[in-house]
Amino acid sequence: MTNSQAPWIVETAEDHEVYSNQGKAIGVAEDYQLKGKDVCVYHNGQIKHKFHGYTQGTLGLNYDRFSV
Repeated sequence: MTNSQAPWIVETAEDHEVYSNQGKAIGVAEDYQLKGKDVCVYHNGQIKHKFHGYTQGTLGLNYDRFSV
């Protein structure tokens, strides 16, 4: 199998998916990242990209108390 034919694997802690091109694999990995999941993208058995999930922080205040 040549380098161009090797699959791109998108892997999270719960799942993994296989894609034939880099663009689709990176797009799916970014979608997982926006959902708060850590993602790794592999090609030819090597890790090529690693994304850490985004999480929305909280302010820790109850803003309903300040309604006008």
